Amino acid sequence: MKSLSVLPNGYDEVVGVYGNPDANNDGVPDPIWKIDNLKLFKFPEPMRIAWGKHGFVTYFKSHRLVGDVIVDALDEIFDQIGVLEMRAKTWDYWGGCYCFRLNSNATPPKLSTHSWAIACDLNPHLAPNGVKECGQPLQIIRAFKSRGFIWAAGDWMHAQACINF
Repeated sequence: MKSLSVLPNGYDEVVGVYGNPDANNDGVPDPIWKIDNLKLFKFPEPMRIAWGKHGFVTYFKSHRLVGDVIVDALDEIFDQIGVLEMRAKTWDYWGGCYCFRLNSNATPPKLSTHSWAIACDLNPHLAPNGVKECGQPLQIIRAFKSRGFIWAAGDWMHAQACINF
């Protein structure tokens, strides 16, 4: 089983481990950071697209230190549950990983962990942001938690590779 090598605590440690996607604070991702840190990873099975719910994706962009761990967690999930059951239960929706943007839950505004590509959203239709009750299947939560990811109450679609952020 692959797991995160470190779980940074807070903004300074996130930048220390994963780099700074906007070191000059101009609101635009730094091209050199993107080249050095972002990589394409192949899903173990195609995932349904959560936005618009049309079609499948076979690759995703993630931080080089996190993507293999996401793939490993998804591989375990598909192996345990099975592709047909995942599809039948609609547990195979991909909400994304890399998206340079502000955190919609943060006050004051700060970059989202998606800006570092160290978080992924799964099954947003089952676990929408802001809902207190967890709609995410426990098998999925366990697979990611066992590899070091955390899930925040109220954002059950969102697994991230850091804490206190």
